Amino acid sequence: MVTGFNKKILVLFAILAIAVILAGIATYKTQQNVKDTEAWVTHTDKVIAETKEATTRLKDIVLAARGFVITGDSLFLKSLDTTKAILHTHLQNLNYLTAGNSTQKAKIDSLKKLIIFRSNFSDSVIQLRKEKGFAIAKKKFSTINGEHYLEDIMQLHNEIITTENNLLKTRELTNTKNYQHFLLSFYLLFAGTLILLAITIFIVWQNNLMRNKIELSLIEYKSFFNNNSDLCLITNKNGYFETANPQFEATLGYTQKEITTTPLVKFLHPDDVAATMERYKEHIYSSNFNYEQRFINRYRKKDGSYIWLEWHSLPNLSSEKIYSIARDITERKQTEEILQNTLKDLANYKYALNESSIIVITNTHGNIEHVNDNFCKISKFSREELIGQNMRIVNSGYHPKEFFTSLWNSISKGEIWKGEIRDCAKDKSIFWIYTVIVPLQDDKNITQQYLAIMINFTARKEAEFQLDYLNKELQAFTYSVSHDLRAPLRGITGFTSILEEEYAAKLDDEAKRITQVIKNNATRMGILIDDLLAFSRLGRQPVSKRIFSTNTLVKEIIEEQTSEKTHHSIEWQIQTLPESFGDISLMRQVWINLISNAIKYSSHNNHPIIEIGSFRQNNKWVFFIRDNGVGFDDKYKEKLFKVFQRLHAANEFEGTGIGLANVAKIITKHGGEVWAEGAINKGATFYFTIPDNQNQII
Repeated sequence: MVTGFNKKILVLFAILAIAVILAGIATYKTQQNVKDTEAWVTHTDKVIAETKEATTRLKDIVLAARGFVITGDSLFLKSLDTTKAILHTHLQNLNYLTAGNSTQKAKIDSLKKLIIFRSNFSDSVIQLRKEKGFAIAKKKFSTINGEHYLEDIMQLHNEIITTENNLLKTRELTNTKNYQHFLLSFYLLFAGTLILLAITIFIVWQNNLMRNKIELSLIEYKSFFNNNSDLCLITNKNGYFETANPQFEATLGYTQKEITTTPLVKFLHPDDVAATMERYKEHIYSSNFNYEQRFINRYRKKDGSYIWLEWHSLPNLSSEKIYSIARDITERKQTEEILQNTLKDLANYKYALNESSIIVITNTHGNIEHVNDNFCKISKFSREELIGQNMRIVNSGYHPKEFFTSLWNSISKGEIWKGEIRDCAKDKSIFWIYTVIVPLQDDKNITQQYLAIMINFTARKEAEFQLDYLNKELQAFTYSVSHDLRAPLRGITGFTSILEEEYAAKLDDEAKRITQVIKNNATRMGILIDDLLAFSRLGRQPVSKRIFSTNTLVKEIIEEQTSEKTHHSIEWQIQTLPESFGDISLMRQVWINLISNAIKYSSHNNHPIIEIGSFRQNNKWVFFIRDNGVGFDDKYKEKLFKVFQRLHAANEFEGTGIGLANVAKIITKHGGEVWAEGAINKGATFYFTIPDNQNQII
């Protein structure tokens, strides 16, 4: 294509040369005039040529600036200084050539000024690209200033050429007057020459325009390909990648050489090879240019891991190549997998919840929108009878109005409500349900529905009522027995005392010893009855919790217990104890029982040592009291905390066997545990725990 164009140019110049020769032969008389005319023509051509060269060099500067802005490649700026120097030379030549023509001189000056402005504008865009990047430079490049300068320059360019051409015509007309014998054929030939020259100029201009468009398209294509955030590839019919953009290299970690010299099948996950190659063959042998394929497969990265890619591919039938764009969707696939697992878990949770609990969903007005089979079963209503009805349909009337007012106040504020509700079934039977109501809110925290999860504890509630009834009967029985037992005990003690006073002279020492034993056992029986009543009363005593200082409480009890001189020999090893959260009066009984036991059972030791300390275990504080006393047989430790269970004879150590049972009951009421460790004549350690949770109120 370029060769044919050059041939046309050569033919055109040959025609022009013949025209000049014919014009010289035409007349000898006008030879001098012809020479003068040719000089002026040459002068005009130089002006036109210099003007064109100046605008062409400016275009080269603009093109170089545009190429650098788009690509950032400094190669475009390599010859910029040389081009500017040539441009300056052409402008100087124009000044010299038009020095004798004031009109043209003014236009040349204006042209020079505009060219300098446009050149400086390109310099500023290049500097902006260097300093602030492509987007800012492109924005300035796209402003109307640059195009405005070019339009003005081209307008002056055309005016100068037009003026020179007009001058040329004027000079030719003048010369024509001197050619009275000039052949008409010469004028016709000259006119044809001018037409051919205009056509040539038009062809050159069109060619330059097309070349600029092609170069710009190529630059834009390379920029799109290299700067695309997606993975761009060109694949040939042999199964190799011909080229890949930098994003593909960065994502998979391979170099351009590794990518283009490795068959594409080597990058694929083994499970995806067959399907991918089938798609590849469909593309290569497709007869449809617009046959776009979309598919997903896995590619191996250089580190051995795999990523998921989503492909969009289009074949080029003429070049037998495939143009593809891929996007890394690994994160999306992982999210989809997590979502699938989550949905599966939710389905399992829903199944478990439906199987184990009673479920009701209502709107914000309390109207039923969904119930599960368990609610239908306990309420004796069918699903059709319940949907659309208000929850009042199962109201038993047991709870006061304030109960439900408080409930609605809580859930309407988005709070979760928990509590026991007594409801009435369709057949008027009563059922108790422990209910948790959860407000279901949208992304703006506006409640849309209420989810009620309920557990049927009717049987337990009935058992509680029965137990409460039995406890009241037991309490009455205990007090009755206590009253009935105290009267005989007082009688035994009184009559024994009378016997000792009135018959003292008749009683020998053995009889007196026996009467004393009778009184001691009656007194011990009274103490035992008191302890038994206290143990019974402890089970009904409410727990009022608060934070208190364990150190202070233990110190007070030790001072009370060691007031006797016999206890002054004890070595106390007391750690700094944490604060406790519980009923201080009940916990005082715990510490009194355990400390007094430690004192009592270590009293036979010549050097008694009692250690009191604590340590943390999970969410609980573990307290311990350790002594070096008589200890106990470890195989009987389970009896220690049961009523009337004693591991030592009453004549060895006093007591009723209820103290440790009281300790166990108090600690249990506080949500803790109690246990003991020991060995005979090696001391004993008693442990108990208190939960470290101030919100747990029993």
